[in-house]
Amino acid sequence: MCSSDLDARFITGDEARITLGTRVQARNRFGRVYMACIEGVHRRYVSPAMLCLAVEHAQRRLHPTTDAATAVAF
Repeated sequence: MCSSDLDARFITGDEARITLGTRVQARNRFGRVYMACIEGVHRRYVSPAMLCLAVEHAQRRLHPTTDAATAVAF
């Protein structure tokens, strides 16, 4: 069982804090071993990619004329 939670909070007019949380419930030994193997990849690549896509989506909705490819800055 897996679930992801995405939270966006607008702090000021142009500032927002976006967080991502993922919960996985491994029910057997295979699941625990699998999660131990992919946890690093998930933290380094999957979660940042999901956050980037969420930010781009929010920017397109808030500012439809902004080019999302150049608007995201890390």
